[in-house]
Amino acid sequence: MEGSRNEEEKISIRCPRCAQRFRVTPEFEGKMVECGSCDERFRVTEEVIVRARKFYPGEHKDTANLQRFNRVPTRTAAPIVSSEPFVAAPPRELVTFSPLRLMLGIGAVAGVLIVAAILGFGGAPGQVLDGAPMDKRLVLAGFSGFLACLLLVAANPRARIKGLIGGLLCLAALMSIPFFVKTGLPTVAASDAAALPQAEGSQDGGEKPTEAPADDVSDLVAQVRAEMRSGPLEEAIELYGETGKIDGRTVVGVWLRDVRDFNKDLIMRYLVRVTGADDRSWSYPRPPSDCLILLHGVTPELSEIAGLCERFGTPGRIIEDLHAVEVKVDNQRFLQGPEEKLTDTSDPSFYELNRRELDSIDVNRAAAAAKRLAAVEPKLFRSDITQRLQELAKSPDPTHREAAVRALQVWSEEGDGSLVLVRDLMEEMLQDKRPIPRAMVQFLSRSKDAESAALVQRLWQDDPGEWENLFGDFGPVIEADLVAAYPELTLKWRLSAIRLLGRTGGQKSLELLSRERAAADGEMASLIEQAMKAIGERN
Repeated sequence: MEGSRNEEEKISIRCPRCAQRFRVTPEFEGKMVECGSCDERFRVTEEVIVRARKFYPGEHKDTANLQRFNRVPTRTAAPIVSSEPFVAAPPRELVTFSPLRLMLGIGAVAGVLIVAAILGFGGAPGQVLDGAPMDKRLVLAGFSGFLACLLLVAANPRARIKGLIGGLLCLAALMSIPFFVKTGLPTVAASDAAALPQAEGSQDGGEKPTEAPADDVSDLVAQVRAEMRSGPLEEAIELYGETGKIDGRTVVGVWLRDVRDFNKDLIMRYLVRVTGADDRSWSYPRPPSDCLILLHGVTPELSEIAGLCERFGTPGRIIEDLHAVEVKVDNQRFLQGPEEKLTDTSDPSFYELNRRELDSIDVNRAAAAAKRLAAVEPKLFRSDITQRLQELAKSPDPTHREAAVRALQVWSEEGDGSLVLVRDLMEEMLQDKRPIPRAMVQFLSRSKDAESAALVQRLWQDDPGEWENLFGDFGPVIEADLVAAYPELTLKWRLSAIRLLGRTGGQKSLELLSRERAAADGEMASLIEQAMKAIGERN
């Protein structure tokens, strides 16, 4: 007790230098002391003594400590004795959330929002729902809403009714979007397109085009006029006179149904290319998703044009009175396969996907597929790919034609018509004085064909330095023509002919060279000696 009393009597002082506090007994007042922290010496006066502020009950903010003060002494209360047993209150149930149920709920809401965005904005040109019919959009909305119902019910096991109501509301909201947002929706339903009469040679069969009964012809023409707005087509028909033809050529209208904007130009260029239409050909958009293409100066019949349209759609009605063909465009055919599979030769789908690319009316994609196929061994679909390469070889673009012929060097077989096709194309190009791709000459030189050699000889006569090696690849078949043409050749061509005869010639070449050696000197004589030596070693 004495120690605690002495402790209460101590006073608190603060070092004036380092502000360190100490407690000392009252007897040190007025005396010098030394700080144990900074060794400062100072006198204990009022300036260094720390006085605590006095306060009374009710004035201090810390009211919790004031509860220790009693205003009136309390009397100990007698315990309450009850005859009823004490029953503890049941513990309050703690509600927790399972991470799995929380993820299910978030997934349901996020899925509904994503599908709603797709239904609302996916019909724009080039988007996922561009050209998708109403039934497919409703299937997407219905499946997504049903899945959201299941997820919300599973996420709320204690409130399944509420979860089901929320899911049904999401389902109703998704199902209503396609009826309000119709961007990219086809104008002709799939069922109506299936009911269209097929043109001759169509994909669904080889039946002839269905013709409307005579009584319904006028009604059909009137209906088509109204739908396609055929004013430009009728004006174009009048330009060709009463018969509708000038020198066997006429105008044909191709009415494209449900075609996407970015596919119209491809179809237009394709039809002009395969029909030989002239520069007056034009296209007329028919919103929201149709287009009328006028092909001027064409010779094919309507049934033939309908067959050409099978590359990008399904031919429908053929209206003779309007010189028109209706085509339901399949926009899915314009989608390119995955790039990684198109270039991976080890992928099982490599040949199938590149064969489909050759069918594309975009010649750039077809030429790219031909380049890929030219670098692989022909294993699958050889006849089909060869046929498509032959069609690509007819392209007027020299780069596309060269790509097709290079691929034919790998894929063509004897007797499949590739040799005759390339030879005819080369003869046509020589007549038109167009540049000849080297791939065509390389392809012909493999055949060792005399008729092909005669064509290449014409190239050699124009430029021996450019075509000498490829002309020599024909082998002995060129000897007779070279020997016959030798007397008429000038010096440059004679030097090239001597090298060719030394490479491919036989006895006739030896006789010619022996006569020429007597009058030759210098470089000519040396070249003749080398040629005769090569022929002698070969024979």
